[in-house]
Amino acid sequence: MCYLEWFCRNILEMQRVARERSGDKTVTLPLAIMCSGDTYQGTIDLLKEHNNFGMAEGQITLMLQDKVPGFINSSGKIGVKKDDRWVAEMKPHGHGDVHTLLLKTGLAQKWVEEGRTNLVFFQDTNALAMRAMCALLGVSRTKGFDMNSLCV
Repeated sequence: MCYLEWFCRNILEMQRVARERSGDKTVTLPLAIMCSGDTYQGTIDLLKEHNNFGMAEGQITLMLQDKVPGFINSSGKIGVKKDDRWVAEMKPHGHGDVHTLLLKTGLAQKWVEEGRTNLVFFQDTNALAMRAMCALLGVSRTKGFDMNSLCV
């Protein structure tokens, strides 16, 4: 099982519980995935091949992250392509881009209009975070936190 399948399965289980407890069978938990140019098409292909791992059409949104020149040291030296020293090596901009992409794609506004009040960010290689996500959300809502953080 790959990470993406693991995350989809967990989100679908949280969705099932939310539907059961609320009595609202239409509750849908969306998933936004930030991809780089290196991973975008592969992610599309993986989702298509596995029917979105059970998630509904439109439940998953892919956001394409820009690339920027990559640094090779802490002095800020820009890396260059091995076969052409005049072409900068381009890398994904970083995890912080997710906030810009949520705004730029209109997804943040869409979720506000849908009445969504909570948002969870997690990294693609932290499968254990899913085990604590419900507790994190529960504490955050109970205590009225604007923001919370979890380290697994």
